[in-house]
Amino acid sequence: MNSKLVEEDQHTSSDMNKGAKYMSFDSQDSYERLLPRIRDVNLSKNIRNLVRPIMTEDWKIRLNWLQDRGWIAIPVIFSIMEEDASQLAQTVLKKNWDKCYAVRIWEAEPLDVFQVTISEIGLVALGGESHIHPMLMIPLDLSFLVFSTADPDYHVIAGTSNFVLDCLRFSIEETRKRFEVEMSLEDDIHSRLMQDILEYYGQYLKS
Repeated sequence: MNSKLVEEDQHTSSDMNKGAKYMSFDSQDSYERLLPRIRDVNLSKNIRNLVRPIMTEDWKIRLNWLQDRGWIAIPVIFSIMEEDASQLAQTVLKKNWDKCYAVRIWEAEPLDVFQVTISEIGLVALGGESHIHPMLMIPLDLSFLVFSTADPDYHVIAGTSNFVLDCLRFSIEETRKRFEVEMSLEDDIHSRLMQDILEYYGQYLKS
């Protein structure tokens, strides 16, 4: 990446850190720059077809789909923020993916497709957008995936165990405990939703 782009990236990140906990898009220009929509009809269709078998109607990754690949899936409290994005970006870049694709999900149906630049600010943008619609990010070879949503507020990292562990800032046990702490602070409705998530992915959360 050239120095001008690095400086722009750092400047934008600094501006955003002065604002809210999550990224908010102040203009259509910043939205389109950070998460440009894929206009290529065939590429968009191919990515939607890749994504279509993955999610259930209540926005969970199908367990049989994970099992067929020998993957694990770990829920992490909050949609993607700066701290998680930095670790995640470093791990994805090690797999030589500097760009991935994100799909808006409604029920089990993939909708619009966007390009995601793999950097801290690019992934924070993805987390911010997931406060509007749930978002599922994949590379073209479908070697991992990241799902992010805000209702309730969490994201899931799925892939081989080595990949997922490299993405996490904490151990699986600590990640689960942090999820449970935040769950205890929620209202009854969101607490039940979050408990359901922990139970659904429970086989991967055993230490």
